[in-house]
Amino acid sequence: SDTPAKMPEIVSGMLLRGIVGMLYSDGGTGKSTFSLWMAVRIALACQIQIKIFGHNVNGGAVAILTAEDPDLILNDRLVSVMQDAAKEYNLEYEYIRNLVYEHLFIGSTFGKPVQLFELNGSVLEKTPYFESLIDRLTVMDNLQMVFVDTKARFSPGEGGGNVIAAQEIAHYETIVVACNATVFLLHHTNKISRSGRTPGSQ
Repeated sequence: SDTPAKMPEIVSGMLLRGIVGMLYSDGGTGKSTFSLWMAVRIALACQIQIKIFGHNVNGGAVAILTAEDPDLILNDRLVSVMQDAAKEYNLEYEYIRNLVYEHLFIGSTFGKPVQLFELNGSVLEKTPYFESLIDRLTVMDNLQMVFVDTKARFSPGEGGGNVIAAQEIAHYETIVVACNATVFLLHHTNKISRSGRTPGSQ
């Protein structure tokens, strides 16, 4: 046929399944909370009709790999997002929580120097941590999305130029191929200071 097959979607007309994407902004602007908000809704869409910004969501499992915040802060954010979802969809919080816990998996490496890659000259190589991550992700049923929060915390390739960056993306594409899932990298400039000014590069 001359008509190409339609790409599978996680959020219809908005987010494809099976790609590497990136959410990039200043530090401290809410990327982690937004990704958690999205992850909860994708998990809920396994049993509830969910829309994100008016677009239908295809439900499935979601994995979040994070090194950004202590577990207490992460748990507080998750509970808050689930409570908001319970109010929004007029459902019992316990039902929302159980459904999310069934389909959302969060791995935190906060306080631990976990690197998915290591530099060997001009080559960015996968570490055993990456191989372990692949092993864990491939056994998840109907995995839709993998959030990496943040890209810089898991790779020594930051600032290494386009060649290193291309290798890093290619490694993340192996997750796409192995899991038929979208990998979403969170990436930021320096954190916004208390004065509201952003130090470092824009």
